[in-house]
Parts: sequence; structure tokens; C-alpha cells
Amino acid sequence: MAIGYSFVDLAVDVETGQKFALKRIKCHDKCAERAASKEIDFYKMFNHPNLISIIDSSVIRPMSVGKPVEILMLLPLLTGGNLYDIINKASTTKSYFSEDYIFRIFYDVCLAVQHLHKSRAIPYAHRDIKPGNILIDENDNPMLMDFGSMEAARIEIKTHMDAMKMEDTAAQKCTIAYRAPELFNISSDVCGIDEKIDVWSLGCLLYSMAFLQSPFEFQVNERGGSLSLAIVSGKYEIPPNPSYSDHLLNLIKFLLVVNPNDRPEINEVVEKLSEISALAANAV
Repeated sequence: MAIGYSFVDLAVDVETGQKFALKRIKCHDKCAERAASKEIDFYKMFNHPNLISIIDSSVIRPMSVGKPVEILMLLPLLTGGNLYDIINKASTTKSYFSEDYIFRIFYDVCLAVQHLHKSRAIPYAHRDIKPGNILIDENDNPMLMDFGSMEAARIEIKTHMDAMKMEDTAAQKCTIAYRAPELFNISSDVCGIDEKIDVWSLGCLLYSMAFLQSPFEFQVNERGGSLSLAIVSGKYEIPPNPSYSDHLLNLIKFLLVVNPNDRPEINEVVEKLSEISALAANAV
């Protein structure tokens, strides 16, 4: 198991005054060092306006034995905060987002995910899509960040050991409220895990933007019970008297499909969003 801890500091160029975010990862073993290096590689691999990019990186090796290696990543400083904080602020005042705002932010995040899934010879999955990993820039545009959980998307599950390893990895790297059902209680009968885990997370994200909490946290808060059982069963509720259109509510349903074989892939999601946008434009 990798043992590493990350911190983010404000960094300032003393000559220009430009501000940056400096992510520091203290790696206490070789496994953590390899994981941090892989994260840097993923930042360099993808280039998209809605994916955060890395400016520079460095490795600091201690002079004395027993101290951790520190890996530095210089990233853009986005002044709009993250979507988690924005949702929390809206929740405290019960100020719901407009449907136009939700669709605009969500569409751009989907384009970022589409780039991860489709721009390389093999698909890559982010594996931890959630409001806290979406930054907002000064122009109110979203950027998907934190590639520490990313991997090649398609993982074969052939043995009980494969299943246990994947389940442990998911527990460490995929936030439970946004984790796809197939990442719980994985069986060796399952052929594999693929990029559709991100599509499930997108469904949870869309619900969170609309109703200010994730669908299964809402279910557990209202009804009680186990969060993991609610996710595996796919049981969630739309709050009474929603102020959003059927287009948005049906899109949530379209994404939150328990069986990954029946869940849409990202190209279908982007196509559906384009159709909704065209219908809205024609209605004006």
C-alpha cells in the first residue's frame, strides 16, 4: 500500500507576482513515489481546456535516511474555488442553481471526461469525479483536477485476488458517495471494470448540482440505512416538487444505471446533452 500525504500551498513568482498552486506529496515509500510520478505523467498526457494542466514538477530527495521524498507539482491557481464549496455555500442558503448553469458546467465536465476516455489509443478513467475535484476558473469555467486516482480504464477481473485488489483500490481512491455500484463487493465472476464507472460518477455529480447533495447521501439522510447498500441497489429519490425540467431529471436517470452494460458511454452522454441544448434553443 502506498503511503503518501499531499498538501497544496500558494506559490508566488517573486519576479512577476503571478500566483500558482503548489501540490506537495510526501512519499514515505517507493510505491507512493511511483504513484505520484504516474500522476505527473497523466497531467502531461492530456491536453484539454476543461482538464487542469501541470506547469512544472520536481523531486526533492532528502539528504538523510528515513525522511520522505517530496514530489512537487506546480499547477495553475484557479480563483473560483471548487464546486464542492460552491454547492455547500448554496446549500446553507437553500439557493438552488439555475438549470442553464447546471447544464453549462456539466457539459464542460463531460467533454473533459470524453477526452480521457476517447483521445488515446486506450481509454483512461478518472475514477474520482466529484464536486471537490472540479475547480472553477475566473471565467466560471470548470476544470477537472486530481489525477491521482486515474488509471487505464479497462481492468480484467479473472481471479478472487484480482477482485479483492480492485475493491481495495476503489475503497482507497474512489469517494464512496460517487463510487459506481460495480466497485462494491466485486466478484471474480465479473469480467472486468471499465470507464463507465466515470459515467456513474457524472450522474451523481449532476444530481448534486441540482439538489445540493449526492443522490445516495440524500437517500440515507432521508430514509436511513447503509450508503453502500443504497448505491449497490441504485435506490435514490428525486426530492418532491423539483424545479427542474424533465430533461434534467431524465438525464440523471439515464446516467444512474446500476448495470454497467446498460449504462451509456460518454459519447452517448455528450450526444444527449447536445440534443437537450438544441431542444432548449428551439423552444426560445
